[in-house]
Amino acid sequence: MIFLEKLKKRNRTLLEMHIGMAAFGLLCQAVGIWFVGNKVIYSLSLWLGILLAGLAAVHMYRSLDRSLDQGDRAVKLIFRDYLIRYVLFAAILFMIIVTGKLNPLAVFLGYMGLKVSALIQPFTHRLCNRIFHETDPVPEPIPEDGPEERTVLSGETEDLPAGRTDQSGGTEDLFEEKIDLSEEKKKLSEETGKEV
Repeated sequence: MIFLEKLKKRNRTLLEMHIGMAAFGLLCQAVGIWFVGNKVIYSLSLWLGILLAGLAAVHMYRSLDRSLDQGDRAVKLIFRDYLIRYVLFAAILFMIIVTGKLNPLAVFLGYMGLKVSALIQPFTHRLCNRIFHETDPVPEPIPEDGPEERTVLSGETEDLPAGRTDQSGGTEDLFEEKIDLSEEKKKLSEETGKEV
């Protein structure tokens, strides 16, 4: 039970990604082992790719976590870390190809576990909920307060009152404007003769 508690404290999405990578690795191991000549090289190469994918997921998590606090620099930092990940993987793959000790296609297949685990993450999320005896919160509708109101931000023109085509002309346009949609619906119903 201590092991489950330690897993629970980790980043949940990262844990679910690693579970997905391990499941993908086991599937590739079970299926691929029958179609290759050198089973040991295939297995080592595949699990090296899975390991690299797991490390890439950790690096991605850390780089996103650091970058999101940086404001305008966030996009540059995320892109820089993305380049670092793929240049390092390309360099490792190049060394594998040059040395010829491992199977580069099996390493690449293992690394694709990163992509596959992202696709099957909803399933691994449900699995983790069962393991940890948890449930996701049920989304609740936003409560309505009084008559129907919609906030119109400056720059929007499609739902403006009749006769008004833009929001230029003063500092009041910098603030949000509330429009009572029930009165607009009544006016539109009277003009078209149809219920809106």
